[in-house]
Order: sequence, then structure tokens, then C-alpha cells
Amino acid sequence: MSVVQEYWGGVRQRLQAEVDTFSRLIRHYGEQGRENEVALSRLLGALVPQRLGLGTGMLIDSKDNYSRQIDLIVYDRADEPAILAQTTQVLYPIENVYACIEVKTTLYARTVEGCAKNKKAVLELPRGM
Repeated sequence: MSVVQEYWGGVRQRLQAEVDTFSRLIRHYGEQGRENEVALSRLLGALVPQRLGLGTGMLIDSKDNYSRQIDLIVYDRADEPAILAQTTQVLYPIENVYACIEVKTTLYARTVEGCAKNKKAVLELPRGM
């Protein structure tokens, strides 16, 4: 096994251990999901360049069209309009977004359908003015 494979195997094991612990300790599925989102966000926060930010919320385009709620958003922190960050940020201009991630503790057919709807809502937002 290469050093890179061993490293990523260790990362996966740590994340899986955290998810398993939350699943045992927290009985509410919504709260389990939120904790899993936070765990993944912490992991990604240590890996992405500092110019990128991680958040949760909705994407918005220049015509005030919104996406559905996104679990984890990777965005360009340097170009984020300050007016959208005066309180807890929940709106992210589509032009500043690099990735949208759906976090699911358990995957069911109905959740896959919801993920597809979320993806469609993001892809329908036009980038640029």
C-alpha cells in the first residue's frame, strides 16, 4: 500500500469512527445528519486552500433565483460579497461556488431522488450576469 493510500485510508477511518460514534450517541436522525455534516466540514476545512470557505445554505443567482438547501458548500471566500456575511451566512452567489455536497448518513432511494432535485436546482442557476 502506498503512503497516499495509507493516509487516505486513515482519514476515512477517522471520519467513519466519528460518524459511528454520533450514530450511537444521538438518537435523532436529523441531528445525526447535522453532526455528520459538521464532521465532513471539519475534515474538508483542513484540506482545502485557505482562500476557500465551507458553509451551508442556499445558492442565489443575479436574478434572485434560489437553489434548494445545500448541506455543504465550498465557495471562494476572497470574492464573497461582505453584505451577505453580516450575520450567519446562508446565501452564496452561484459565481463564487466551487462545489455543493449532499451529506447522507444512510442512503435510500427517496433520498437519492431528493439529491437529484437539489442538483437540478443548482444546475438551473445561471452563472454570471
